[in-house]
This record gives sequence, structure tokens and C-alpha cells, in this order.
Amino acid sequence: MKFRHLLIAAALLAPFLLRDYTLNNELKYISIAEEALRDGTWFSFYNHGEAYADKPPLYLWIVMLSKLLFGSYQMWFIALASVLPVAGILAVMGRWVREEIPSFDTKAADVMLATTGMFLGSALVLRMDMLMCMFIVLAIYTFWRLYRGTARKCHHWLLPVWIFLATFTKGPVGFMMPVLVIAVFLAVKGEIRTFGRYMGLRQWALLIGLCAAWWALVYVEGGAEYINNLLFHQTIGRGIDSFHHKRPWWYYIAHIPQSFAPWVFLLVGVLGVGAWRKMVRTDLERLFMVAIVATFVMLSLFSSKLDIYLVPIYPFVVYLAMLWLPQFEGKRWAKWAAGFAPAVFVLLLPAAVVADVCDLIPIEYESLAWGYVALGALFVASCVALWQLWRGDVERSIVWCGGGLLAMIVLATPAIPQFNSQLGVGDLAAEATEVAQAEGIEHYAFYRFRSGQNMDIYLDAPCEPIYDVEQLDSLDCLPHRSVLFIGWKEPQRDSLFAEWLKGREQTVVGNRSFTIVGKRKLRIKLREEVKPLRLQIDSTKLKTIN
Repeated sequence: MKFRHLLIAAALLAPFLLRDYTLNNELKYISIAEEALRDGTWFSFYNHGEAYADKPPLYLWIVMLSKLLFGSYQMWFIALASVLPVAGILAVMGRWVREEIPSFDTKAADVMLATTGMFLGSALVLRMDMLMCMFIVLAIYTFWRLYRGTARKCHHWLLPVWIFLATFTKGPVGFMMPVLVIAVFLAVKGEIRTFGRYMGLRQWALLIGLCAAWWALVYVEGGAEYINNLLFHQTIGRGIDSFHHKRPWWYYIAHIPQSFAPWVFLLVGVLGVGAWRKMVRTDLERLFMVAIVATFVMLSLFSSKLDIYLVPIYPFVVYLAMLWLPQFEGKRWAKWAAGFAPAVFVLLLPAAVVADVCDLIPIEYESLAWGYVALGALFVASCVALWQLWRGDVERSIVWCGGGLLAMIVLATPAIPQFNSQLGVGDLAAEATEVAQAEGIEHYAFYRFRSGQNMDIYLDAPCEPIYDVEQLDSLDCLPHRSVLFIGWKEPQRDSLFAEWLKGREQTVVGNRSFTIVGKRKLRIKLREEVKPLRLQIDSTKLKTIN
């Protein structure tokens, strides 16, 4: 293993050792896995009693395995399902290109891919996208070996297995992308009639058989309603008229700058100019271009869109750009495009100093010492990257700049715990649990923030959702007290809630807070009973004086 691979592994794994789970997705997966283990279900999943057919079971099995192996949910173990696929993708892409071009140096391509916006972001969260991406890359690489005649007999069977595993990880895209790429590539080559050589009757029989076995087990465990939800509502519904993440067709085009940052100008420039000059000459370049364009168009036609859905095309975007980059290294525009990232990174350290001195940092923190160390490393690496550009070595500049970004992540990791209250709800739940135990409170509720019910993982008790002020009044009138969790934006969004909350003592932890509610009727009754008593005493005194 080379130094760049160790640096990439450290940068991707280190943050998981010290940070909290995010509430919206990561804690939800934990809650779903916990419910599945409690109910003994392995193919049908539920989130607090509501069917969760959004995702196939493979990734949730990995989450469940953590509990079975360690007795608790270990973030570092679950994170391996994101980190190891990155290693697999880098290994496959590097081997793939070197098989065709032995002189190709993968250092710059590896570092660029590992530090490209959404690819890096998806590796730093607990999601199944990176795992699906690896299986898709393996499927297309296996097809390539079959196409080139370098495959073994087992590869005829591995192709449908990889496609199934991609589907079994995240659903229809895992099936559609490799099949579409293979079909379009063969059509472009004028060889569409040979499609059956790669996906013949035996391959389709294996793929359909694996899917049928999965769906049968889902039906046995979850029933007809669940299987209908899985196969139709979550596929056709999301693709044609999405009920989640509905976006216009041009969504991905508009989000290219942020998704491919900080290398967007170099990647778009090289691929754009290369396509304009018709530089696609080899079959490898043609396959990579087909994978990019066909998948981009397919995902743009779907109703449901998120930036992270594009992750499977990133390896092909980066490696095709790096295949063409040597032909542009002498061009001034290529140097300017490559210099954008280090030029911006050089400014981050002085910008952080100014923000700290002027008290412009919007969140609370204990110390920025590790942050300054991390930004210092990025500053030095970016300066070296700019110097390499001045010398005319674009690839070495990419390695230094990307390496500096990875080093910054590693060095900034010790500072993460002080921001966990902003990132997750572990600190909030711990504080609330301590207060609840001291006050003898056993009931928890939350007011209108996303995925609040998944806090049950920390609370060891259900967390009831509250949707309006009427429910709040009902909660406040219960004979027992409750802990009510509040999102920091809710009082700003909801004037009625802000009025209801006025005068109540709140404990703020990070970007959320909690307050104690309940026994309102008892308080009102006590006030009503005490008031007449005071009047009676006063009347007696008046009579005595007379």
C-alpha cells in the first residue's frame, strides 16, 4: 500500500472515530436496524412501525452486524462499508487503466477522485451509495474484460452477480446503470446484437433468480403490501412522479460546480474540450464517456434527484479527464483551471484568522487550535501545488493540493468532538436523560423536526412526535411531566409555537434545546383552590375587625 492510499484511508476513517451520528439518515438507519433485530426481521424493515421499503437490505445488514458482533453500534465498523468501497474503486480503476496504458500514473487520478466534492462527502457519511458505486464499477469492469477477451469463465457469472449486489444495495439504479452502459456502448460500436454474449439467457436467469429469491423472502416476511411498496411505490413512484426529492430535469447541470468542487474547472474543461475535439479514440475512452453521458441523462430524466445519486459516474469522470490531461498540460487555461483549488485553499487560513478575531464564526467552539494546524497543513501543501503549477507540472500540483486537503481532514479530526452537539443529538439526549432521571420523568417528545423519533436510540425510550400547538397543550395538561425537544428554527418559523414557548425555561445544547412540560391542569387547579382560601381568610379578618 502506497502513502497516498494510507492518507486517503486515514482521512476517510479518522472522522468516524470521534463524531456523532447525524439525525436525519445515520441515526435513522441505526433505529431501523434496532427495530429489525428486536422484531427478528431480515428482509422487511420498519421505522417505528412504519414500513421502510426505501432501501434493500444489504446495507442495513451491515448495520445490524455491528450490534451482533460488538453488542452496540460501532460507527467505525459501519463506516467500513463506505471506506473499503473507496479503496476497491481506486484499485479497480487503477488496474483497469494500467491494463490498457501501462505507462499511466494513477497518483493524480486517485487523489483527485478521493477529494472530489460529492465523492468525498459520500465517503464521509454512513450511506450505501459508495457500496453501490463499487459494485457498479465492478460490473462495468467485468463487462470490459469479457468484451476484450481477457476474462475468465467465472466472469460470465460475476457480471450478473455484481449487478444484483448493486441492486441489493440501493435499488433500481444499481441494475439500470450497468445494463444501460453496456447496451449504449455496444450500440455506439455497432455491436448491439452481441449483447447476449455478455448478458445471455444464463446470466439473466441468474440475475432474475437472485431477485426472485429476495422478493419471495420479502413477501413471506412483509406481505403483499410491503412487496408492492418495494417494487412499485419506491421505484416507479420515485422515478416518474417522486414523493421525495422531486427536482427539475436540469437539477444536476445546475449542481455541477458544487458537486465536482474543487476540481470542477479542470474536469469540465478537459472533458468539454476533449469532447469538442472528438478525442474519444480508444474503446476505453468510449466506454468511460458512455458511462458518464448515459447515466447523467438517465438520472436527469428521473423525478427524484439528489447530488449524491450521481456518485457512480465520478470514477469515470475523473479517470477519463486524467487520461486526456497530458494533452492539455501545456495549455494556459489548463493551468488556470488546475490552480483554482490551491488558490482558494491558500486563502482559507487567513480567512479563518480574520473570522476568529472578528467573532464571525456562527457556531460555538472551545478551541480552534487543531483547526489552525489543519489549515496550516493545507496552506503549505497548496503553496507547493501552486509552485508545481508554475513549473508546469499539473499532475504533481493535483497530488500536492489533494494531499493537503486529505491531511487537513486528518489533522482536524481531534477538533470534531466539540462540534458534535451541532452535528448530532447524542449530547442533547445525554443532557435530557440526566435531567429526566433527576426529576423522575419517563416521557419524551419532540416538536416538528425531522427524524426526532430516532432519538430513541439514545434515550432508551420512545420519543413522541408533536405537530401543532393543540397537541402541545394536550401534552402540557397530562398528569405527568415530559421532556420536549425543540429544533432551533421552530420558534422562528412558527409564531404560535414561539408564543406558547414564551416564559418557559429551556436548556440549549448545540442547535437544539429541551424544556419540561406537563401537569398544567394540576397547576391551574392548585391556583384555583388557593385563591378562594385566601379570600376566605381575608373575609374572616374583616369580620373580626368589625
